[in-house]
Amino acid sequence: MAKRLEHLMEAFPKLVNSQVEEAVNNWRRQTVALSLSAPGSAGNIDVGGEKGAVSPSETIPDQIASEAIELIASYSIEDVMEILTEDFGITLDYAQLIDLIGIERYQHALHGEAIELQQNKVSLLQTSELWNSMGRPALGDALWGPQRVSILLERQESF
Repeated sequence: MAKRLEHLMEAFPKLVNSQVEEAVNNWRRQTVALSLSAPGSAGNIDVGGEKGAVSPSETIPDQIASEAIELIASYSIEDVMEILTEDFGITLDYAQLIDLIGIERYQHALHGEAIELQQNKVSLLQTSELWNSMGRPALGDALWGPQRVSILLERQESF
């Protein structure tokens, strides 16, 4: 979330005031760095010694993984990451969330959002630009493009 706010602050510097800067700095201080090990595993939580923090040697509890899997069925990818931060005090990046929920669920979430964007007359190009600006990992490529979004839509017809 802080990265998105930083991006918006750079894009719209006239809208930034001291309260916004302070909020972003506070957000950064409260975040938890989560580093996951090999794909499919629940890695280690590193909270930098905050009060009540989980030690780096502890793995992500199954409850959090189950919650993330349940949430991704109903919420956007970013909403899931935000809810996990608010409810459990952990911050995940996209790669970590994908590792936690699985690539299939990530693809399913993207597919649902792509359909919704299409229904709202957002082009494949606009969708790819939006997802790239958000930093969402592309499937099998470095960046999203209209063709990648189209392939996702075609591939996920079975959902």
